[in-house]
Amino acid sequence: MRLIVHADDYGITPDQARSMLSRCTGCGGQGALNSISAFANSPCFSECAQLVKSNQTGQAPKVGIHLNIFEGRPVADVGTVPLLVDAEGVFKLHFADLVKASFSPSRKTLGMQLATELSAQIERFLAAFPECRDRLRIDSHQHFHMVPLAFAAVLDAAVCCEARIEHLRIPAEPLSPYLATPAIWRFVRPINLVKALTLKALWQRDKRLFPEAPEKSALFAGVVMSGRMHHVCTKSLLERLVKKAEREGRGLELLFHPGGLDQVDGSFCKPATEFEAFYCSKDRTREAEALSAYEGLLSSW
Repeated sequence: MRLIVHADDYGITPDQARSMLSRCTGCGGQGALNSISAFANSPCFSECAQLVKSNQTGQAPKVGIHLNIFEGRPVADVGTVPLLVDAEGVFKLHFADLVKASFSPSRKTLGMQLATELSAQIERFLAAFPECRDRLRIDSHQHFHMVPLAFAAVLDAAVCCEARIEHLRIPAEPLSPYLATPAIWRFVRPINLVKALTLKALWQRDKRLFPEAPEKSALFAGVVMSGRMHHVCTKSLLERLVKKAEREGRGLELLFHPGGLDQVDGSFCKPATEFEAFYCSKDRTREAEALSAYEGLLSSW
């Protein structure tokens, strides 16, 4: 069984990066975390990338790119991606905006600009982790890559960068393990269920573009219980997820968000937005603690 215990959003700040690595035994910490994905457009990306390399003490964590078109500034020249940014050169789109724009008259132009920006982010990531060009691991902020227009742009960007995809997250989360575990129903937020169903529906549009999915993606869990992933560590639910992955001959990716912030300084994400509440949520502290508390259980798979 190949269990990926993963954390998104690596590299918002150096302190946040250190906190995340403290849950990874392969980087001198204590916890089950064995995979992370980094914001390549973060102002401190280079420093945080070096932290991964300098803190490795054992089995190094898998490192991937957390593609982002919602926060901060683009890596590409702003003049080449005008549909993605506002007058100040800051990303302006949200998930719903991207879905709507995918059906607009500017759809083709937007797709080209997405590929331009995503290629720039991948190249910056590969400059820091050149060994990953032949084994690139990809996911995205708020799973925006599941929007069909963006999904195609991701695949185009990987080709443009001459990178071989080793793992591409497909967040089409199975619901049957949750339905079979009534003890956790009260912890499921309705909005997360809506998000999970939306992503599953979008995948039905994307799958024709990525027939390699069974070999290059793991069974995924992390949206239904987002913010409350410590409940996924209950033995009965985890066993059901593992057994489903085994039946399909795939690994299992558990997505945690352990890297929280005390406050948002505005250098990457804007204060007084939904992202600030997300980054500063106490749920992140609980998920971080779970990575250490359930290290033995998670590591046993």
